[in-house]
Amino acid sequence: MTSATMKREESDPDRTYVEVEFQKDELSFFIGVDEQERRTLDGYCGAEYWYATPISGPLPEGYHQALEKISRTYHVFDQKNERVALVYNKTTIFYLYPSYAVPGYENINED
Repeated sequence: MTSATMKREESDPDRTYVEVEFQKDELSFFIGVDEQERRTLDGYCGAEYWYATPISGPLPEGYHQALEKISRTYHVFDQKNERVALVYNKTTIFYLYPSYAVPGYENINED
């Protein structure tokens, strides 16, 4: 977990939730947590959107994501390592490449 930020609902400013960020390398995934209702809210990935159309421009060098229209899932690609890193929809992570799930301990101080 990289950060937790208190946010307000756009439709109801009196309701608050916590947006939790998980990060591995340059890839971030965000999920909302409603502590009052004890449930998670919509999630999203911070990777750039890229569509396989002439207007999209060149393929991004790092991470990018695209919506698979039939299943309505987002596929996040790691272009540098040539693999799918994450498959998710607004509420569920269906696939996470194993090395992205391993926590990094390089910033933890040992006493």
